[in-house]
Formats: sequence, C-alpha cells, structure tokens
Amino acid sequence: MLSFEKMTRLFATLSLVVVFSCKEKSDSESIISEPKKMNILADLTFSVDTVMVDTGEDLINFGIPFISSLSPNARYYYILNYKTLHVQKIDLDSLKMIETFFFEKDGPNSPGFTFTFQPLSEDRFFFPNFQRPSILHESGEKIRSWNLIPGNITEGFPVEPGSVTNRVILNSILDQLYSLPLNYETSEYYLAVLDSLGERIKMLTLPEFQKQINSLSEQEKAKGEV
Repeated sequence: MLSFEKMTRLFATLSLVVVFSCKEKSDSESIISEPKKMNILADLTFSVDTVMVDTGEDLINFGIPFISSLSPNARYYYILNYKTLHVQKIDLDSLKMIETFFFEKDGPNSPGFTFTFQPLSEDRFFFPNFQRPSILHESGEKIRSWNLIPGNITEGFPVEPGSVTNRVILNSILDQLYSLPLNYETSEYYLAVLDSLGERIKMLTLPEFQKQINSLSEQEKAKGEV
C-alpha cells in the first residue's frame, strides 16, 4: 500500500481577516462586534490512493527507518532507508519498481544524517542535513552544498540557532532555502528565507500560523485529559 501526497512547495503564511463593525447609537455610544473565531483547517480534506506495485525480484521494505517522497511531476515515488541510504524508485505510470541505487554513508559525497529528502528532478535530490544541506545526483555525486552559519542567520531574533534547518526545503526555481526555526522556550515559529549562499534574506513572524499550532496543541491536550 502506498499513500501519495504532493509535497508542500513552500511554507504558507496563514492569515485571518477580522472585520470590526460599529454603529452609532442615539447616546453617541458605539458598539464594536467581537472578532469571530475561525479554524482555517476545519475544512481541510485529503484523499489516499492504494495501488499494487510490481517489485520484480526485489522487496519494498516499509519497516522503520524508511522515508518516502514524490517526484515534482508526481510520476515517481522514492523510498529511502535513511540508515543505509538505499533508494528504491517506483514508476507510478507502469506501477513497477524500476531502479535501486545507493548514496554514500560516509565521505565527501555523503548527504550526512537526515530524516527526510526532497526530489528535485528524476535524478537530483535535496538532502536537508542539519548544517550542510546538499544536492546529490542519482549516481551518488554531490553536486552542491551549503555551509549554513546558524548564528548569523538567527542574529537579532529570539530563535535557537540549532533550529535553523528545521523542516528546511529548497525552492530550486528561486534558488532559495526556507525553514521554520523556533524559540524552544515559547514554542514560537518563524519563517527563515535564505539566499543561494545560505545567508538570511529575511526572518518572518508567523502569528496566524502560531495560533493554529496552539489551537491544535490545546485540542490534543484536551483529548488526552478525557
């Protein structure tokens, strides 16, 4: 069984519009309406496709520690064992596993330790390593890497430097990196936008995103107390 969802392209900045209305009364007293609370995720839906895949003489290992990702054109599905860096490539048109390849665990071409990866094309992959994100070719060759300096990126913001690569993704069109660094003490998230050299372009607060995170946390807490 395989579940397919297109990767999120970028981190969306959530917004609410609160409209205040007021009217004059005979005694010059004005009434301001209360802001209406909204849950913008209330109508969120998703679908799951289940398919049978011909794996040939190989087997797909869905046990931990596998992670998976979809190609940008949604044609290929990749399964990566992040401990062995063994990758299996599935063609979703023919529903066959068509290729198996490896990345180096050590050495100059190693993507380093990672919990996720991002296919950029049929043969290029972005690995968001903690300090040195990189792009690797299917052949195993490292094409590009960034040497991020967390202290410079978070300077002037109440953000933990070590969280700079939290959920980092690459926008290959704009040649920019995006991540969600946070303040561990307050659990507040920020949106970091980095240029092609890995230097900060801007750091944005996410107040509406934070409201949704807090709301979901409260809901989970309430469920646990029931």
